[in-house]
Amino acid sequence: MNSRLQEEITRRILAEESSALLQKRLNELAKKFPHFSFSRVSESSCSHQSLEAHLFDELSQEVIVARLVGGAIARAAIRAEKEEGMDSIVASKNREISRLWDKLQYLELVNREMFQRNQEITGKVRENSSLDVLK
Repeated sequence: MNSRLQEEITRRILAEESSALLQKRLNELAKKFPHFSFSRVSESSCSHQSLEAHLFDELSQEVIVARLVGGAIARAAIRAEKEEGMDSIVASKNREISRLWDKLQYLELVNREMFQRNQEITGKVRENSSLDVLK
């Protein structure tokens, strides 16, 4: 009988220590993550196992939410990096388009000048040929 009583006392002491440790961890988590709400469960209203299960369930849900939020943040960061990379590519292409547009304008100007010179030369040749015919 004495040994059973001693075993029961030892089990209860271990349960109280475990419960205190869980409560301490919960308090530490609450301090580290103040934006998450950890509901307090009174130890007297639940057995040690149900308290542990409740805390585990609650922490599991918090971890799931934290992972989802972390994943969403990571995706947003990747999207922002891609957009930033695309912005630099678009800026580079815009510079290239501007350079090509300037070159096109220059070539059109040269073409007009050459056409005008060609017209002048053609006109002079016609004048000279008509004068030759008259002689």
